[in-house]
Amino acid sequence: MPARIFVLAGVNGAGKSSVGGAVYDNSAVADPKAGQRPLPSLFLNMQATRIVSLIALDQVPQWAKPVVVTVLELQAANGLGP
Repeated sequence: MPARIFVLAGVNGAGKSSVGGAVYDNSAVADPKAGQRPLPSLFLNMQATRIVSLIALDQVPQWAKPVVVTVLELQAANGLGP
């Protein structure tokens, strides 16, 4: 099963737009016919423009490294830090 990226957007309690996102890796092999469900693992979570949680960079799946690098570069360019 391919990995999925979830991006959430909405209006916060102050009536302002807010964007957050979470990136999961669901590429672990599991056999649903044998009662095994793939368990997606969260490795990047953001609220608004800030990183809320990020796993150790050496544990980020290879396919997702460009996503994480882009987020970190945008954070640095906007003075938000990691």
